[in-house]
Amino acid sequence: MTRQIDIDAEQTNVVPLDRDAIDLIARQRRATGSRDAYWGENMAVDRTGVAGEAAVALRYGLPSPGRATPGGDGGVDFEVRHNGLRERWDVKATRHADPSLMVPESYVGPADAYVLVTIAEADDGALFGILVGYARAERVIRETNRRPSKGGGEHFELGNDALGPVPDADVVHAVETADTRTADEVTP
Repeated sequence: MTRQIDIDAEQTNVVPLDRDAIDLIARQRRATGSRDAYWGENMAVDRTGVAGEAAVALRYGLPSPGRATPGGDGGVDFEVRHNGLRERWDVKATRHADPSLMVPESYVGPADAYVLVTIAEADDGALFGILVGYARAERVIRETNRRPSKGGGEHFELGNDALGPVPDADVVHAVETADTRTADEVTP
């Protein structure tokens, strides 16, 4: 079961977005040949992904998602320090009001954790990113979460009610380049 997402601009996990900036970054990525290998030539999907990354960057004060590399980002949108440990985050964005975290099997890679973001538009046309939930990769990438995908292949899926809350902003920071430990390399 999933829960309906409501927009409340007073919530800390609701991030106002600049539609023009999102569009510009999506177009720049497309121009470099960086495109979604799973969704192909779908500009709406590109915009949604960029908007999700922008919402996470703005919420946590991380570097802009403006980089564009041919072939995509390799499954890591951000490298952060979360509670003092290095994590590689992959942002999954959707426009569904009752979102699920979906990771195509072909996208399983080096991410330590996933952040689910819903992109929503208010009645006045304002664009928002709503940080819905967070899950460590080992919680998502399990046989019990495997589902068939509409376009063929398979994906791993968790309903938003199975996700943990997104981390508070005061425990997430950009990674310092000298820090090379990942969460699975540090014993608690």
